[in-house]
Amino acid sequence: MPRIPDEWIDRIKHEVLVEELALRAGVELKPVGRELIGRCPFPPHEDSTPSLSVNTEKNVFQCFGCGVAGTPIDWVKRERRVEFREAVEWLLWEFFPQAAHELLGGRRPEQTETAATGEAPRRLARRSRTPELPCPFDFEGADGQLLLEYVDHCHTLLKESAEAQECLAKRGLDNAELVARFKLGYQDRSLGLRLPEKTARGGAGMRSRFQSLGLIRESGHAHFVGSVLVPTIDLDGNVTGIYGRKTRDDLNKNHSSPKHLYLPGPDQDVFNEEAFVASKEIVLTEARIDALSFWRWGIRNVTACRGVHLSDALFSAFLRYGVERCFIAFDRDEAGDAGARKAGEKLMAAGVECYRVLFPKGMDANEVALRMSPADKTLALFLRSAEWMGNGHRPRAAIAVLEAASPQAPEAPPSPAIAASPVAEPSPQAENPEGPSEATEDEPGRAAEEEKGCNPASPSQADRAAQGEAHHDAPSTNVEPVTKPAPAPVAAPGLTKLTDDEGLFAFEDRRYRVRGLRRCNAYGSLRVNLKAEREGDLFAPPSPIAGWHMDNLDLCVHRQRQTFERMASHELGVREEVLRFDLGRILRTLEAAQDARIAEATTPKVKTVTLTEGEKDEAIAFWKSPDLFGRIAEDYTACGLVGETVNKIAAYVGGTSRLLDRPLAIIIQSSSAAGKSTLMEKTLGFMPEEMREKYTAVSGKSLFYFDENTVLSHKILAIVEEEGAEKATYPLKILQSEGELVMASTGKDPHSGKLVTKVYKVEGPVMIILTTTSVEVDPELENRCLRLTVDESREQTKAIHELQRMRMTHEGHVQQAERERIQKLHQNAQRVLRRIRVHNPYARLLTFVHDQTRTRRDHDKYLTLIETIALMHQFQRPVYRREVGGVSEEYIDVTLSDVELAGRLIGEIVGQSLGDLQPQTRSFLKALDEMVTKLCEESGVDRCDVRFSQRQVRERTGFTEFPVRVHLARLIGLEYVLQHRGPRGHSFVYELVYAGEGRDGKPFVLGLVDVEKLRAEEAAAATTSHPRGPEGRSEGESSPIRAPFEADPGTGPAVPAPAVEVAFGGLETKMAGNALIPAAKRIGSYAPASERPGPDGHGRLLRINLLKRPAVALDRRARVPA
Repeated sequence: MPRIPDEWIDRIKHEVLVEELALRAGVELKPVGRELIGRCPFPPHEDSTPSLSVNTEKNVFQCFGCGVAGTPIDWVKRERRVEFREAVEWLLWEFFPQAAHELLGGRRPEQTETAATGEAPRRLARRSRTPELPCPFDFEGADGQLLLEYVDHCHTLLKESAEAQECLAKRGLDNAELVARFKLGYQDRSLGLRLPEKTARGGAGMRSRFQSLGLIRESGHAHFVGSVLVPTIDLDGNVTGIYGRKTRDDLNKNHSSPKHLYLPGPDQDVFNEEAFVASKEIVLTEARIDALSFWRWGIRNVTACRGVHLSDALFSAFLRYGVERCFIAFDRDEAGDAGARKAGEKLMAAGVECYRVLFPKGMDANEVALRMSPADKTLALFLRSAEWMGNGHRPRAAIAVLEAASPQAPEAPPSPAIAASPVAEPSPQAENPEGPSEATEDEPGRAAEEEKGCNPASPSQADRAAQGEAHHDAPSTNVEPVTKPAPAPVAAPGLTKLTDDEGLFAFEDRRYRVRGLRRCNAYGSLRVNLKAEREGDLFAPPSPIAGWHMDNLDLCVHRQRQTFERMASHELGVREEVLRFDLGRILRTLEAAQDARIAEATTPKVKTVTLTEGEKDEAIAFWKSPDLFGRIAEDYTACGLVGETVNKIAAYVGGTSRLLDRPLAIIIQSSSAAGKSTLMEKTLGFMPEEMREKYTAVSGKSLFYFDENTVLSHKILAIVEEEGAEKATYPLKILQSEGELVMASTGKDPHSGKLVTKVYKVEGPVMIILTTTSVEVDPELENRCLRLTVDESREQTKAIHELQRMRMTHEGHVQQAERERIQKLHQNAQRVLRRIRVHNPYARLLTFVHDQTRTRRDHDKYLTLIETIALMHQFQRPVYRREVGGVSEEYIDVTLSDVELAGRLIGEIVGQSLGDLQPQTRSFLKALDEMVTKLCEESGVDRCDVRFSQRQVRERTGFTEFPVRVHLARLIGLEYVLQHRGPRGHSFVYELVYAGEGRDGKPFVLGLVDVEKLRAEEAAAATTSHPRGPEGRSEGESSPIRAPFEADPGTGPAVPAPAVEVAFGGLETKMAGNALIPAAKRIGSYAPASERPGPDGHGRLLRINLLKRPAVALDRRARVPA
């Protein structure tokens, strides 16, 4: 059934008057204003008052009673009770009989009753209006035979369809041999008329078979309606697949109907399987149309994928037939490049040599064959210039696939049954053995230049020279694909100068200057300032032409190039074709330069520093210092930062934690000019330059839009003032907690211009350091960071003044060189530090205060401090190796010295002090401490075993009831005292958590493990079993190995250094085993759950057995109080 053209439907809507149709239906119309009013004739509406309105200007109608409205076609549908097509056919026969005879054929069907007879018109059955068509299918045969009959039927319809012939002609596929060889077909709208109705005998079964084969849909419509068909027939003559391409792009205005159709089911067909039998070289295309284009122009060893996906069936064919080389000729777009890369990797892994055929950007094989003549030589040249997809040098291989594409290959004549589209005859230059010309529109320009005596390189030559490709004097079927090196625009013909922003070109007496290249950093755009000029005496006054023309244009936009060519042609006195050829060569050169510039800009610039052996040895010697943290504090002082011992070590440890998967974050807080920026600068100066990123201010979304050259993973992100990152607080919090930033945002697609979702991702983890003068910091940011408070005492100010004065002396000038040496040493030391796994054998024994949810992050900071301190000692400790999931992994162990120093640091940073208590409460706490100490001495139990009541406190301390109740409430709120339920649940007993810390006025943290006690237990256990550590060595682990860069691999593990006295925050402490030793005490209520005591039933002293710690390899006996 032929399709009624849209132009005739539009003519019906505009030329057939609704007014005339109403008068024919017997409706009396009266003019009211600009419209005509009458009674509605459509049942079941009984219109007693005129409610039908006809707009003669727009030629539409509307009934305000029943709501019927529309065009003349809608009037006929309502009046005659027919469908859309039947209404259009009736109107054609009624008002355009000659056109109806040409479009519909035959004679006019029998008239139906009209309203004029006085009877209601009834809808005529479709079968009575449309003649039945013969059925060409034998439903007694098998499914395979039915598919062959369907292909033959569609092949016959193709020869009879002018629309299908026109579609093939537009694509250059109107070739009799091609159509016959592949049995190309066409499916019109008549398939449903050729099958029996469901109600007829056997009709339901026949339609069900067609539906199971995928030829018709559940709605009864043909699956491939309006499509040119390309069947896939295997070597045995069976139809294994059918591809359909819509002949028109405007069949569905809502774009819900796909242009490309396949038979439902898995992709199991191999298109043109004869090619695999005939040759060991295969051209692989993205679509059947592209494959037919290669075949049409003499390259017969071709097959096609279903899109850009290499199916398993096609991949198996490559292996089964032993294909040696594959030329992947996918479309030159983003999807085609990605699909070619995946297909090439899969085939090369199976031993097939793969080459990428590089068409012009945005084009496919069919477009190249249509737009570049002669098509056979053009396609052959692109195959010879294919790019090797493997690594290293391309293999020495001949391309036998081009044999059929030689100039002597006969061309099959067009099919007499198919209207052949005119193909541009090749120009004389097309026979040049240098290769095919570009589009025929460039030929006049070339001819014009040859008339002047110039012999410019062909466009293909210029293109290949701009891309640095090899060049040959004549085509040969034994030419191997060339591996394209990096673009070398300086080798392009006509180019005299090319910088990052300007290019100069010269062609005969024509000169071109291009400026603004620095801004062209995106594909698909080359918006530049272009000046064209011509030398000679003809352009002086009074000449009507100036000899030069300049304009701003985008060289990638065809219309802008045309405008420039037209205007410059007048000013230079040169034909437009010559200028078009010049611009083509300039465009190719600039595109090659743009590719190189974008590739360079998108390559991450990671600075690498290579250390000499002497620098490595010096850096390792630094990490092996017996007083490592003491030396770090001294180096800070030598570099101009006095005092601040705790802040120095904490900042240095924080910077080193960047190597961990969960690094620390630090906020340095002080008033203005107190020295916070100095602490940050000195710390960053000790870190390698390539491992840090420093910014004065950060906007809200700047972190999401870091370019590909800015890599933050395992780096330090320093922001000078927290106020400068006020709007970036949220991404900073997420980056520190989650280790990465991911944002989905809308943006324009560079190719289509449509809005698409783009994902921006910043990889971490990142160590963050900020400074601030604010008294109140964002709570969510603060609880993720260690807050370091700068010393603002008078003594510190006096020491800073002395240092400032010393800089002006001769010693100060000499020390400046020493500072540079120290900074370089620390930077090199950070470079040799490895990211190695840290194992904490004491992890299960560690305790921490847990009264608030905030302490969850504080505890994580505490563990990170321990891990970082151990990491800094990797050159002083044996390195162990173990197998984890089949992978060998190296690690070092945490020691008690690491735990000790981390506890001292966390106490100084986040701890509390007795100075926060009121004097009366502090005196009460001292009395409680003395009472509990005396009880322990009398009963022979640990402090963690003691419980007491308020009555016992009054009796032993002398405090009255009210002060006891008030002070206990305060101490419970600060967790110096814990409250427990009594034995009967109606009273309370108390436990003193405080163990005498902070009497010197320094801050401390309650609930940390008693390191001295663990050390004593470990020493006692060592006298019997001599274990290596608390957890011993797990089965399967290796013996210790030396750390990298070790000077003497056979010296064995390092021996802990003797203790030295170091001033730590004004407090004299010891440093042994390269860690500071605090005086922390173990608190019972923060011990593991298996060790926590409970009441004994009398509310006084607790008598329990201390359980053996499950993770400690020590022979501990249970102790019972006397």
